[in-house]
Amino acid sequence: MRNWVMSATLFASTSMVIGLGIMQVSFTSEKIYALSQALSFFPPVSDLLIKLKLLALAGVFFNAFLHFSLALRYYNQSGFLINLPANYFEGDADLVVSNVLNLAGINIITAHVFS
Repeated sequence: MRNWVMSATLFASTSMVIGLGIMQVSFTSEKIYALSQALSFFPPVSDLLIKLKLLALAGVFFNAFLHFSLALRYYNQSGFLINLPANYFEGDADLVVSNVLNLAGINIITAHVFS
């Protein structure tokens, strides 16, 4: 579980740094149009379209950050649930803990799909 928490933390911070870097480039770079023409095989597009594409890409990374953060929340919650006595739960304690761990895994998978 420690490795899962560490990897989710690393991916969350990395996706936030990449998203903020893309936002910084899209708002402060005056020569982004020339860079886009140099890197593209397609006909030139407007400066506004380039910025919209970069903002959409930043949104993808911010969405990945959100899902990695939710996965961290569920991993920490499952760590607390593991330490509770079995009679604390109304139903099967193992089922409750496994459901919370599955929620964390689903958020990790969703974050990887979006990024």
